[in-house]
Amino acid sequence: MTDQQHQRNLKAAAIERIKQYLLVHRLRPGDRLPPERKLAEEFGVSRTVIRDAVKTLDGLGLDVRHRVGTFVADVGLDTVARQLSSYLAVNQHTARSLLEVRLVLETATARWAATRCNGDKGQRLSEMLKELKACAESEARNTLYPKYDRRFHILIAELSGNQVALDLMRMLLKYLAVFAPFTHHLPYRINKSLSEHEVLAKAIQNNNPSLAAAAMEDHLRATFEQIIDSWDIVERIAEEEI
Repeated sequence: MTDQQHQRNLKAAAIERIKQYLLVHRLRPGDRLPPERKLAEEFGVSRTVIRDAVKTLDGLGLDVRHRVGTFVADVGLDTVARQLSSYLAVNQHTARSLLEVRLVLETATARWAATRCNGDKGQRLSEMLKELKACAESEARNTLYPKYDRRFHILIAELSGNQVALDLMRMLLKYLAVFAPFTHHLPYRINKSLSEHEVLAKAIQNNNPSLAAAAMEDHLRATFEQIIDSWDIVERIAEEEI
């Protein structure tokens, strides 16, 4: 085992010990944790390990305030989604499970958006496509495009007129974050994604629910299939991210 792997194992163990500490001591939102030194002594690790573990948990159950201390955060639904996302493994089973959920939710939002699309909503889609195209042509495309891609899918959920679907879509994107660093690094994925988005937007603007749902399904399946076909690239990038 390398030193780097050993440090990762110590950090993972410290994260679990901190979570157990919160439960055993029944700490509530706003309660303060002991200082790093005391936690390090209690867990039998260095302060550096504790510091790294707390940094990982910042925003995911803990609220780290510089020069003040570490407190239990007020955990909402977004926090829970981010926590669960952090435990999702980068593997083909996870990718397929996410695809199945997206197919159910997003084909529905595309269908509803097409049913309810009017001039103003259609204009918002056109403006979003311009931004996506600008991102695709930018030198920073690998960084910018994923952000605007998420905004595109959120916009369709907004245009669906279904608030519950919109809330679910926002939470789902937290789960999808596990694959965000990889998807748009795949060969030709950005250009293909842009083309699929244009077909989808046109179907919505033309008030064609069946075509919009089919276009969304084609887009999601194409993304999934390219991830699987390029799995060696995904695994390599995943290793670099760790």
